[in-house]
Amino acid sequence: MLTWNGENYYTTAEIAEILHVTPGTVRRKMASGELKAITLGKMLYVLESELGKALEWKDANSNIDMYQRILEHAASVKQLPSGECIFYNDDGEPLMQAKIATASGVAQSIGDDVDAE
Repeated sequence: MLTWNGENYYTTAEIAEILHVTPGTVRRKMASGELKAITLGKMLYVLESELGKALEWKDANSNIDMYQRILEHAASVKQLPSGECIFYNDDGEPLMQAKIATASGVAQSIGDDVDAE
């Protein structure tokens, strides 16, 4: 970590270690603009505040991977009257209970909550 002008900066390798990803993944995020970096000398550095954004996409990707693995192993799905679904494996054991929603449905729900206040 480098501290400059009162700000903490991390190298690509340090960010990769913190996020438990490869340095290549960090460089791809930098190249795509998802993770802002600056060059000091010949090294790329990421401002500490950008690290929070990186943690957000890491968490989102982890959640997507988890749901994908569950869905791949689900043999059947039962929808409850509440709208929630229970995903079962081949042995009939529940894997997960979730409420499936569309993006527009979530946006509407959020709007309803804001209007109620």
